[in-house]
Amino acid sequence: MSAGFRAALDRMAAVVEGLASEAGERAAVAARDAAAARSPVRTGRLRDGWRLEPAADGTVRVVNAVPYAAAVEYGDRHRPGQPMARPAVLAAASAVVPR
Repeated sequence: MSAGFRAALDRMAAVVEGLASEAGERAAVAARDAAAARSPVRTGRLRDGWRLEPAADGTVRVVNAVPYAAAVEYGDRHRPGQPMARPAVLAAASAVVPR
C-alpha cells in the first residue's frame, strides 16, 4: 500500500471517528433532555438530576444521582415503574441513527 493511500485512509478514519464522537454527544444530550422531560415532577429534583458524565473510554454517559431515580424507573414493591431513561435512550438513538 502506498504511503499516500495510507495517509488518505488515516485522514478518513479521523473524520469518521470525529463524526461518531459528535453523534454520540448529540445522542447523549438528546437522551438526557428526553429523560428529564419524562421524569415525574413533585419537587423537580428528579427531573433536574439528569447529567452528562464523561466515561473512561472517552464516551459520555447519562446519569442521575438522585437516590430514588432507579426506584422511579423500575418501580418497587409499592409502585410500578415509570420508565424515563430507557424510552429516552431509544428515542435519542432513533433521532441520531434513523432506520
